Amino acid sequence: GDGCNGGLENSRPCNTEQCPGARDCVLGDWSQWSKCSQPCGGGQRVRTRQISQDAAHGGNPCPEAQMRQVAPCGKEPCAGSSEPKDCDWSEWTEWSGCSRSCSGGRQYRSHRPLFNQRNGGKPCEGVYQDFRQCNS
Repeated sequence: GDGCNGGLENSRPCNTEQCPGARDCVLGDWSQWSKCSQPCGGGQRVRTRQISQDAAHGGNPCPEAQMRQVAPCGKEPCAGSSEPKDCDWSEWTEWSGCSRSCSGGRQYRSHRPLFNQRNGGKPCEGVYQDFRQCNS
């Protein structure tokens, strides 16, 4: 007989319409700042906030970077320690899930300073949060 004609697969775009009833995530108020992690030599304090409404039906999730803030504290040099120390960053988090299942969305990831510079070292530079497009 004759061989097969045409392709073995056929694809087309789907779920391209806006999701009905999409609801974005809503964050609550910030907590109080934590105590400083170090009294001298460059410490950090942290505050967080909780999700007060989860995203639903393809709504935007709460970006992780907007749920936690880190600030320097204890900047004074420790007695007997004058060597410069540069800022050091944590590893990037894993990418978040896509904020939308249709019509394009975003994925987020973040990182934070493990400790800020001290005694004239290089400060933390760059972004705390990164994002990319998904499901577009």
